Amino acid sequence: MVSQKTVENDIMKVFKFERCIAHGDCLNAPGRIAITKMWTSSDGNRRLLAITGHIIDEDWKRQSFIMRFANVPLFGTNQSICKVLLDCFSFFDMDKRLSTITVDSYTSNDELIDLLVDKLSENELPFRGKLFRLPCFAHTLSLMVQDAFDVVRHVIEKIRDSIMFWTSSPEREMTFEKAACELGLSTPAKLVLDYGLSWSSTYLMMQHSFLLKDVFSHLGHHESLPSKEEWDLVREVCDRLKFLFDKMKSLADCPVACLYLELICEIKVNFLKWLNCEVPWIKEMASKMLKKFDKYWLAARDILGVATIFHPQYRFCALEHYFKKIYGNDAEDEVDRIHQIFYDLFKEYKSSLMKDKKNDEDLSSGESDTDLFSRYKREMKKKQSELYEVEYYLKVSVVETEDSDILSWWEVNKQCYSVLHKMARDILAIPVFAVDVEDAFDVGDKILGSNRSRLHPTVVEALVCSPKLIRRREHSESKAPSSANNLHSLGTIYDDANFEDGIILKAKSAEIVDENGDEHFESAK
Repeated sequence: MVSQKTVENDIMKVFKFERCIAHGDCLNAPGRIAITKMWTSSDGNRRLLAITGHIIDEDWKRQSFIMRFANVPLFGTNQSICKVLLDCFSFFDMDKRLSTITVDSYTSNDELIDLLVDKLSENELPFRGKLFRLPCFAHTLSLMVQDAFDVVRHVIEKIRDSIMFWTSSPEREMTFEKAACELGLSTPAKLVLDYGLSWSSTYLMMQHSFLLKDVFSHLGHHESLPSKEEWDLVREVCDRLKFLFDKMKSLADCPVACLYLELICEIKVNFLKWLNCEVPWIKEMASKMLKKFDKYWLAARDILGVATIFHPQYRFCALEHYFKKIYGNDAEDEVDRIHQIFYDLFKEYKSSLMKDKKNDEDLSSGESDTDLFSRYKREMKKKQSELYEVEYYLKVSVVETEDSDILSWWEVNKQCYSVLHKMARDILAIPVFAVDVEDAFDVGDKILGSNRSRLHPTVVEALVCSPKLIRRREHSESKAPSSANNLHSLGTIYDDANFEDGIILKAKSAEIVDENGDEHFESAK
């Protein structure tokens, strides 16, 4: 039988090997690296910080790799958290190649971001660090949706109670389904409770229950039955949440900054419309949601505005169109402000590019006057072409481009835009979510299961990071994820182990990693 210590050593070897590969890929990344930072609760004594890097590689494909799943004291200071982040950046040799950090929400600690910018040196960050922080849109939207739920919280509780009543036994389920058939409803009569920390599940529960409201009323055997007025309120709220749900669902698979200006501006426009609703509850809901939106927008507008310019179909057209809707008479000033940030960023990249080329092309002492004059003419011609690069990109005919083809467009046209394509590579790598796509509708923290919380933090980190790193590597190599499955087997053995050195307590769970190789989380209740 394999010893527990051997299993531990094998897991750590896999982790170190995969992290070295990720380190190499990071070193070879042709552009800057965008970071996402996400807190994950573990237990009452510590917090876990997931740090992920995002790049666009040489083949103009998006790549993401988890860098740390770090243990941080529950009441750690900003200085201690900053040190964890800086140590991570230093290990991956990216402290001078960062672009942005996408944080949990607009409420994330400003002092921490200021500390990071100060330590990283403003001269090493694009636009002197002023574009360094981007709040997570998914988390912010979840907070806004909670304001909508607050309006109908009492009705949601009644719906939950009613569903629990009619699903408490097979006999009651059959009674409910029979009543639905008698009423001739085409809606499936299967009742399902929401998952409390996923706002999409609560929305879908409300929507489905509303379609079955006649069945609830027809049976009328439960004290929690919502009234007609309460069902009307559910309809009003669901009609408005449907817009947010549909938009998020359509864009969640590609959460990059250049695609989200349209969605976010449409949200603002809809909030303004809801403020004029005749239903007082909806007006109150819209007012609360709008306050959260404005805080997010203040922190995100510059990055999103600049990113949108790099969508070859949008460029400045989208800014001009949507800013008119949300800024009114001030739209032109706001567009000009984004325009200036874009130009300043272009000059910054151009200066850096010219500095690098100058170092590579220093004049040798043996060059003749003719050589010097030829070089002078080439440099002047290059400067002139670069001078018109931005103007050419902004004035050339708008290209009909699918969202999925944006990177392909820049790959094909990179020779035409010597500076802009480098900017595009960095900007288009910026994610608007700090969470994984599958968690885009979730609210609140996640926690490790009680058994996994007993593991030593370094082992937890290895088990969380290794499968993700393996799948990332094997996906890029177009190989089957056999290594990740092997790690799953190791994790199962490791979970049943009882180590003498106290690294792990006896834990009988076989869910350290799931069948896909992911660390298994349990949602906070």
